[in-house]
Amino acid sequence: MRWGAMFWAIVLIVIGSLLFLDNLGVISVNVWAFVPAVMLIVLGVWFLLGGVFRREVASEAASIPLGGSSRAAIRLRHGAGRLTLGSGAASGELVRGTFVGGLAHRETRQGDLLEADLSVPADVFGHSPWRWGAGRSLDWTLELTRDIPLTLDLEMGANEARLNLEDLRVTDLRVKFGASSTTISLPAAAGLVRGKVEAGAASLALRVPAGVAGRFRVTGLTGTTVDGARFARSGDEYRSADFDSAANKVDFEITMGAGSVDIR
Repeated sequence: MRWGAMFWAIVLIVIGSLLFLDNLGVISVNVWAFVPAVMLIVLGVWFLLGGVFRREVASEAASIPLGGSSRAAIRLRHGAGRLTLGSGAASGELVRGTFVGGLAHRETRQGDLLEADLSVPADVFGHSPWRWGAGRSLDWTLELTRDIPLTLDLEMGANEARLNLEDLRVTDLRVKFGASSTTISLPAAAGLVRGKVEAGAASLALRVPAGVAGRFRVTGLTGTTVDGARFARSGDEYRSADFDSAANKVDFEITMGAGSVDIR
């Protein structure tokens, strides 16, 4: 069995077993409330196995210059490991960071728009980066520019992701991931931020800075926890009372196969 298939099997077996015991009356709990813990435990074991069976993988430091662009779109593809993303790129840089497993990148310019594609080199471990498993944790730490508006398109495998966008001018965010534990701190002063999240069996936490309004639509087999004092439920969405008039606000669609969503 491939490592990736084994990872998914463990996640589904654990969640399925909890649901089965709940249906039999052996336990009486909100199973979906356990999903974040299950995800973290399985990911922790996964990374621990990585420490035991780890292959040596080179780490590369890299940066991409802005080149005078006044806006940018970043498309990032990351496999199994830890992804940490925040602000802090130097003046004149779009992104800088350290990339375990190396970095393959390509930039194109269309007028004042810089488009950057970032991914792990396809020849790492001799096969597709989406099949990485235990022993192959590719940990990336990225710092992005605060100086220009950004569009982010992130696709991740079985990983742990911490995305701190609070100081960034991200206006459009698309995140797609599989079995993952992901925390996203949203922008504090980027105007209107549109977002779309698609996930499999996963744990998602959204952190909305004080003073930022929000509207969230959540679908799927999820346990959803929302700060009702800030985002009251109205039909199929959670919404701030001042959403229409707020200068800074986030508008998100979230689709989960199974898992948990925590918004506050």
